[in-house]
Amino acid sequence: MLASGGGAIVNTSSMVALKGDMRPTAYAAAKGGILTFTRFVATQYGRRGIRCNAIAPGLILTPRATPRPQAVLDAFARHTLAPRHGQPEDVAYAALFLASDEARFINGQVLEVDGGVSAHHPTVADL
Repeated sequence: MLASGGGAIVNTSSMVALKGDMRPTAYAAAKGGILTFTRFVATQYGRRGIRCNAIAPGLILTPRATPRPQAVLDAFARHTLAPRHGQPEDVAYAALFLASDEARFINGQVLEVDGGVSAHHPTVADL
């Protein structure tokens, strides 16, 4: 990338890196490390034409996510502002945007692709 004058890096983290959670601590710490790595790469190489951003997906209905109990899917549905669960293409479109020239002034950022789960106070779903 340096030899060719720059480029865009899009890392994948997780919403568990942004909030406390009951899931495995090591997984969350690793995803948090990706966010720190993203900001450091952006800082160290931004002036040399390399942009580095990250996506933090929420629940995305991939084959790994779909065997979850219905109660878990229902809990996510109650807290998601979008009228549906996330699909793999939702993350793909976000990555495509961040890698594109349309995002040329975005660097060192985290894009939360979670249907609005992290946009509100957690008790909103209960009101």
